[in-house]
Order: sequence, then C-alpha cells, then structure tokens
Amino acid sequence: MKRRIITFFLFFSALISCGYAESPRVYDNAGIFSAEEKESLEKSIAIYRQETKTDFCILTTNDFLGENNQLEIAELFFDSCDIGLGPNKDGVLFYLDMYHRIPAICTSGIMIQLLSGITLDACFESSYPHLKDNNFEQGAKACMDFTHALIADYWKNELEN
Repeated sequence: MKRRIITFFLFFSALISCGYAESPRVYDNAGIFSAEEKESLEKSIAIYRQETKTDFCILTTNDFLGENNQLEIAELFFDSCDIGLGPNKDGVLFYLDMYHRIPAICTSGIMIQLLSGITLDACFESSYPHLKDNNFEQGAKACMDFTHALIADYWKNELEN
C-alpha cells in the first residue's frame, strides 16, 4: 500500500511537471526555492546538460512518504519523468526529503559508474555544509558542481586514451 501511495504521488507530480515540451529540471514540491533560485538552478542545469551531455534534476518533497526510502523515491521519480539523456538515460537526481531532512542521489547510465562509493560520499560532503545552513540552492549547486567536475575528468581521460 505504501509503495502505491508513493508511486501515485510521484506519478501525479510527474504528470503535472513533465507534460511540457521542455520539462523543468527543478521539481520543488516542498517550496524551498524562491522564484529567483529556481530560475538560477534551471539556468545552471541547462549549462550542465549542454557541457556534460548528462542530465541533472532536483526534486524536493515535504510530505511523509515513508521511512528510510529516499533512494527508492528518487528512483521512482527518475523513472516516471523523462530524466536522463541519451540511450542510457545518463543523469543524476538530487533529492531533498524535507520531511526527514535527508538528501539522496539517484544515478543512471554512466553516472552509476562515476558516482558511487567514495565519490558519492564526497558529493554529499560537498552539499552538507550548505544544507545544514538551510542554503538549499547552494547545496544543490555544490552537488551539481561536483558531478560536473567528475564528468569533465572522465571525458578528459577518455580523450587521452
């Protein structure tokens, strides 16, 4: 039952948000970003997508959607929306569960390989100081900047080999 409620909530959010020709990449269901912050994040994500050829999305919720399932929620949302670029759906979803005050990162495609283990921990560590200070825009941008640098290094190494 819990999974159905979460799925319904995420599917409904996806229908509302993703039905446009150019879908937004900031799904601020918790209302933590100002209009200016959302615009700034959308612009940063557009540059990120162009430069990395991978996707980056931000999801926030403020509802109780269960315990200890932030990654499952992020994955369900990633799959229900048109997130990810290319045939492997390369991308990252940065999820902020504001009810529990817990972030999660969902990856797909090449990002599964690049952002795991120690690098995933380092990505979270880049965001935590900002999230702790309730500077959610900078927390999301720190995650985006970290993954951007990671991808740039990956492509540089691929070109050299």
